[in-house]
Amino acid sequence: MGDSCFSRKAEPLVAEERVGMEMSAEDRRRSMRWAIVFAVVSLVGITSISESVLALAALKLGAGEIYLGALSLVTFAPLVCSVFTMPLVEYRGKRRLLIRCALVSSFFVLPLLALPVLAARWPAEWCLALMMGCVLLRQGIDALGFSGWFPILQDIVPAEEIGRFFGKMRVSWQTAAFAVLIISAWFLGKDPAWWKFQVVFGVGVVALFARTVTLLPLAENPPVKTQAERSSLRSIFGGLLSKRSLRDLMIYIIVYAVGISITEPFKIKLMKDFGYSDGFILAAVSMMNLGAVLSLPYWGRLADRFGNRAIFSISHVGMIAVMVGWLAVDKSTFGGGLIIGLYLLQSVFFSGNGIAQTRYIMHVVPMTKQSYITLLSLGTVVMRGLAPLLGGCFLKLAEPLPVIGGISHYDMLFLLAAVFFWAAHKRRRRLGLQKDTPTNEVIAFVTRPVLEMFGAFVRLGRRRSGD
Repeated sequence: MGDSCFSRKAEPLVAEERVGMEMSAEDRRRSMRWAIVFAVVSLVGITSISESVLALAALKLGAGEIYLGALSLVTFAPLVCSVFTMPLVEYRGKRRLLIRCALVSSFFVLPLLALPVLAARWPAEWCLALMMGCVLLRQGIDALGFSGWFPILQDIVPAEEIGRFFGKMRVSWQTAAFAVLIISAWFLGKDPAWWKFQVVFGVGVVALFARTVTLLPLAENPPVKTQAERSSLRSIFGGLLSKRSLRDLMIYIIVYAVGISITEPFKIKLMKDFGYSDGFILAAVSMMNLGAVLSLPYWGRLADRFGNRAIFSISHVGMIAVMVGWLAVDKSTFGGGLIIGLYLLQSVFFSGNGIAQTRYIMHVVPMTKQSYITLLSLGTVVMRGLAPLLGGCFLKLAEPLPVIGGISHYDMLFLLAAVFFWAAHKRRRRLGLQKDTPTNEVIAFVTRPVLEMFGAFVRLGRRRSGD
C-alpha cells in the first residue's frame, strides 16, 4: 500500500539520532491518560454499533445463523489488513497513522443511520448487505491503523506497570461499554421500533468521530528504522515464525480465540429462540463489561506480582465450567438468572486471560520488533472472526441430528468450545512460564484471607459453645 495514503514524506532520523532517544516521564503519564480517554470514547462508539446491537437489528430483518456467523467474521477478520501498514510503522511512526485511519473509518458508519428508513423501502437482503458492507469497510480502515496501537502503548507504558495500566484502561472502557449496553437495553426494550436503532447508531457515529481528537496528545518513541531500512512483510512473518517460543504463543492464542468466539453470536440467537426480549439480551451481554470492571484491577495486580502462569490456569478451568453451564439454560426465572451469571463469570475469566496474554506479549517481544505484537494480536482477531462462521456451519449441519440425552445441537457447540479451552490449557505448558509463581501458591495467597476469616468464625463458635 502506498505511503501517501497516510502521511506526507517526513524526514527520517538517522541511526545516531535514534539511539537512546526516549520520551520523558511526563510525556509517558500524559500519553497514558489520553490513551485511556481514547479507549473510552472509542468503546462508546464501537459498542453502539457492536456485533450484539447489529445482531438484534439483523434478526429483526430475518437473518439466520449463517448470516450472524458472517457478521462476526466481517467484524474481526478485516483486522488482517493491519499487516500492510506494519512496515510503515517502523519508519513513519504510529500516531499519525492511528489518527488518519480512525477519522476515515468513521465515515463508513454513516450509512447505518439510514438503515431504519431503508428497512421500510428495501428488501431485507439489501439492508443486511448494507449492514455487512458498513462493518467490513469500517473495520478494514481501522485495521490499517491497528498496527500502531499496541506498539505505541509499548512505547508509553513502563514495563513494571503493564499489568496495572492495562487493568485500569480496560476497566475504564469496559465501564463505558457497560453503560452504553445498559442504556441501550432499557431504550430498545422488547421488540423495538426502527427509529430506536437509529438513535443508538447515532450515538456511535458521534463517538467514533470524537475519538480522533483524543489521539492528538499521544507521544511516541522515534521510528526505529529509516524507509530504506524498513522490514518487508516476508521478513516480519519469517522472523516471528522462526522463533519457537513465538510460534507456540501464536498457536495458543489461536486455540483460545476459537474457544472464546465460536459460540458468541449464537447465544443471542438461542436467547431469542427461548423468547427473551431484546432488552434482556443486551442487559445480559452487558455483564461481560461489568465482570471486567469488577475483576480487572485485581487481575492486573496479581499479574504484576506473581506473573501470568496462575492466571492462565485459573481462566482456562473457569471458561470450561462456563461453557458447560450453558447446557442448563432455559426460559425460566432460573434460566434468566443463570444467563446473567454465566456472562458475568465468562467476563471475569476472559479478563484475567486477556491481562495475562497482553502482559506476556509485551514482555517477550523486543521494542525493536513491535510488528510481532501486531501479528500476535491478529491471531486473536482473525480467529474471533472466523470461529463464529465455523460455529454457524456446525449448527446448520448438526441441526437435523436427533437430540440424545437432552443434548441439542446448541449444547454440542458449547461442549466443543469447552474442548478448545481444555486444549488451550494444555498448550500453556509450552509458554515460558516456569519463572512465574506456581498456580497453587497463588491460589493459596488469594484464598488465605477467606480461610482465615472462616477459621476465626469457627474458633469463635467453639468458644461460645464452650461457654
